[in-house]
Amino acid sequence: MEKIEIIPYTADLRDTWEKVVMESNNGTIYHMQNFLGYHKEGRFNNFHHLIAVDGRIEAVIPGAKVLNDKGETSFSSYPGSSVGGFVLPQSYGLEDTDKVIMAFLHYLEENGFKKIEITPTPFFYGRQENQHIDFVLSREGFGFRKREMSSVIPISREIENPIALLRPSVRQALRKARKAGVEIVQDDSIEAYTAYHAILTQNLASKHNVKPVHTLEEMKDLKRRFPEKITLMVAKLQEEIVAGIWIFRANPKVAVAFYIAQKYEFQESRAVNLLYAETLLKVKEWGHKYYELGLFSVNMQPNYGLGRFKESYGGIGLFRDYFVRGG
Repeated sequence: MEKIEIIPYTADLRDTWEKVVMESNNGTIYHMQNFLGYHKEGRFNNFHHLIAVDGRIEAVIPGAKVLNDKGETSFSSYPGSSVGGFVLPQSYGLEDTDKVIMAFLHYLEENGFKKIEITPTPFFYGRQENQHIDFVLSREGFGFRKREMSSVIPISREIENPIALLRPSVRQALRKARKAGVEIVQDDSIEAYTAYHAILTQNLASKHNVKPVHTLEEMKDLKRRFPEKITLMVAKLQEEIVAGIWIFRANPKVAVAFYIAQKYEFQESRAVNLLYAETLLKVKEWGHKYYELGLFSVNMQPNYGLGRFKESYGGIGLFRDYFVRGG
């Protein structure tokens, strides 16, 4: 019978952890210690673990201990990332997945955790697309804390120019943007990040009365940590940045658009339309199979206008699931 060992993460295991994530079926940059480490020390009570099978480390799961109002401790994977959950090898079928997850759940129970929250990597991120993790969690009594809708554009390798498939209204907006002189460029300079973050901050304040999740310094730090995986694409009009999208190349299959922002006084230039289209071409050039445009629901309440806008670029709605048991 296989021996499964749950190993608490320590700094000397960093290289092993990163290697497991990079070679896995469903790992992303969100799972890497290099990403998890951008959070200020003490922000989360980290509880990361590696999982060894017969002495060989094959899986990891980032996590944190979270204390509720009643003083009870729960396990969350992961409170500071878009996704968390189990990172498993491409070779795993359902049986191997089952054994590893069950071993870790028993470990949490033995350590007194009454509540467990897991936001697994969506299935389409996997080199081999499957829902083995979802199945095991569902069988073991996990329900959905919520299920949000994310807009995802599947990119066909056979179609040379995906812009030709966009809706006529979008292609008309692209012509208008080009006629106005809008230019789309990749610009990772400090000046570009500063200008972009200022636009983003203004957008969120005026629309939702909130601040960006990431500070300017955190954005610059993440760019330093992942110079080839995180990039800023901006729309310029007469050399002025009027819109931008922050893009994460999350893993070999999926690139993710964060924080679309624009100067509203230039809205008629259709810079945002051209920005979405040109970044779609860039994602195809990079070789990804999916371009995730982000959530268009909040607490399961859809923003239909935002959904229609993303659908006009070929986006389809796929679940971002948040599992929970206990509590």
